[in-house]
Formats: sequence, structure tokens, C-alpha cells
Amino acid sequence: DVTLAVQENFQDFVTSYGVTPFPLTGDMEEFLHKPEGRRLIKKGNGIALARYLYKEASKIRFELRKNLMEVSWDKDVVIANLTTAFWMTPITEKLNNRLVLLNLNPPVVPTREFPYFQFDFIN
Repeated sequence: DVTLAVQENFQDFVTSYGVTPFPLTGDMEEFLHKPEGRRLIKKGNGIALARYLYKEASKIRFELRKNLMEVSWDKDVVIANLTTAFWMTPITEKLNNRLVLLNLNPPVVPTREFPYFQFDFIN
């Protein structure tokens, strides 16, 4: 059985693919649609945007950590991405779970549909 820990606003999307969602506190899309989030997206400064999102997420961190403990409680394997690794590593250690880190990279082989964004000067 697979359970996907996902913020509440994505539960219907996850369910539509036949996967069981586990609700996480918060709504990152809401943070991005606030004036500060929109301004930082428009600026294109990824570091400033990450800082802003970290600041916003820190407001819900206690409830979010509780959610992550709950969803990990009886799992054989927990798969986390690099963004959540700093939370999931101590949780899985405490619960004696196996942790797999998934690194979501952009495509590294360009295609007509998805050119590799770092080497667009080659074409």
C-alpha cells in the first residue's frame, strides 16, 4: 500500500490517481499567491523565494512535524525528497524506518518539448 503525504489542497488530485493521501497542514500554493510570493516568483530569485517559503512554513512547523510523524508511524519505507530530508531523517531514525531520498532533477537530456534549461545557449 502506498500513502502520499500531501497538503490538503492536493488530496483530490492524489485520490484521482488511486493513491491514498495523508493530509499535511498548510497550503504552499497559498503562500505563493500572496503578494510577497508573487513578487519573488516574478523576480526569478530562487534563493529569496526559498527563504520566503521557509519563513512561511515555519509558522506551521509544529503541526507539520506532527503530521509527518503520524504518516510515517507504521510504514516499512519512507520516500522523501531533498526538501523534506531534514525533517524525515530524524523521524525515520526515531521510528526505525527505512528512508529513501528521491532527488527530483530536471531532465538532463534535451528534447524539442523540454530543452535542458541550463544549456539553452547550445541550440
